[in-house]
Amino acid sequence: MTMPRITGSPDPEPADLPAAPDAGPARPVSPTGQPDPLLAEMDGILEERSERARREDEYERRLEERRLQFLQAYSELCARLVRPTMDIVLDRLRQDGGGGRIVEHPGGEPRFTLPQITLWMSLEGELVGEGREDRHPYFRLDADPARGIVRVHQGDMWLGGGSHASGETDTWQLAEITKELIEQRIVEILRRAAG
Repeated sequence: MTMPRITGSPDPEPADLPAAPDAGPARPVSPTGQPDPLLAEMDGILEERSERARREDEYERRLEERRLQFLQAYSELCARLVRPTMDIVLDRLRQDGGGGRIVEHPGGEPRFTLPQITLWMSLEGELVGEGREDRHPYFRLDADPARGIVRVHQGDMWLGGGSHASGETDTWQLAEITKELIEQRIVEILRRAAG
């Protein structure tokens, strides 16, 4: 069974259709058909809010990207420079009758939310038990990705001696950290602890 064909002018092909005029965004109108300024203002408020949210999302994305780049650079610096320097210092401490241990935390733990590396030191023999800030000299570098810096913590307590100072002492930029700077700071800590 065939369908009857309607004769007359053929339907225009899509390419033959005239383009719709670009009227821009629809303008709110009142029930009378006139533009409504209050509804237009509401549109503007919501568009502005949407644009602000988009800018905030972009800002947060860039912050997170910088934070991750900093953490990667910190991790690479620790592996390439900080840990090997601490290993050298620890070997020398042991040769001279002392001891210690290096403790690293990658961050994301309840007690250690950010990455850090610590050299705990003993002036006589090996370190027994965990290092303690109120009993053992130490040197620690904490990553601070929110500010893009490294927080330097140190303490010089040893058998009731030292200056009894313990805690954050400086902030360093990743680019300024060198083997010499780390060794110099550790020697200063040991000098005070032995005094």
